[in-house]
Amino acid sequence: MNRIIRYLLLSGTVAVMTASCTYLDKQPDNLRTSDQIWQTRDDAEAFLNQVYSYIWYNLDDFVGLGVADETSLPMTGLNARQLIEGQWTASNYLWNNWTPSYNAIRTALEFEANIDRVPDDRISPELKATYKCESKFLRGWFYWKLLQMYGPFIKVEEPISTGADFASYQRAPFDECVEYVCQLLTEAASGLEDKRMVAMEYGRPTKAACLAVIAQVRLLAASELWNGNPDFANFRNHDGTLLAPQTYDAHKWELAADAAWAVIELDAHKLYYHTENGVTDPYLSFRDLFLEWNDEIIFATNRTDWESGHDVRCTAGP
Repeated sequence: MNRIIRYLLLSGTVAVMTASCTYLDKQPDNLRTSDQIWQTRDDAEAFLNQVYSYIWYNLDDFVGLGVADETSLPMTGLNARQLIEGQWTASNYLWNNWTPSYNAIRTALEFEANIDRVPDDRISPELKATYKCESKFLRGWFYWKLLQMYGPFIKVEEPISTGADFASYQRAPFDECVEYVCQLLTEAASGLEDKRMVAMEYGRPTKAACLAVIAQVRLLAASELWNGNPDFANFRNHDGTLLAPQTYDAHKWELAADAAWAVIELDAHKLYYHTENGVTDPYLSFRDLFLEWNDEIIFATNRTDWESGHDVRCTAGP
């Protein structure tokens, strides 16, 4: 009798173990393989939306935060105030936009490399081309933010494998970075509409947004900070490559002016006016500019919390 009971118990244990192994070998329903992601429109668009999600991390305009000679920030304890007081060092940085920016760039590169795998009956070739331009704009945008905060950046033009030698990647010289950002944005602009007509789409790029960012990049390149600044004479890579131009180039101001004029000439956006009974109110025109979706907005985030607002973080005004 005991032998029979032991046999039944052993048989039951083996059955449970077999069933458990079969259950554990199942693929969870909420995980998508690479092949599955690029088979549906929803999954492909969700992948692109991941790139957009990183915008929140580095939309801060330091001038607007008070980090500039022409502005003031009286509130103590904030990152911007610590920066003004000289408390920002190499070992005590206050913002880390490097990591999320490169996460976004890597995701964008993966999107551009795979979007054509989605069947044409689910995403048309025309829409795929538009999405590629949006992704390319976003890469240019994140590189622009890296350029603003860190100066010369590392150019990444294809997804990097986890086994890559990261120490072999070095910063590109500043002028090369400028031209690369402008190239990305120019290519993106060729496949995007001039402006967004619906407020809920203001968070997606347009040709106007591409041109506006190019204008800002050109202006930074022409400024005294990066146009022959002797303070950067020893700013070099480990191999000795000079990262900041040491010769002043007046032509960069012409490029900046031409880039700004391209935004104006496109005529996609206009100044916002608050008018009642044919009379324009200057105060309300300025106040409502930050409270309402309006035609001055070139590119914005749709976040609506107390800190960001819904439209105050635009790349540039017209």
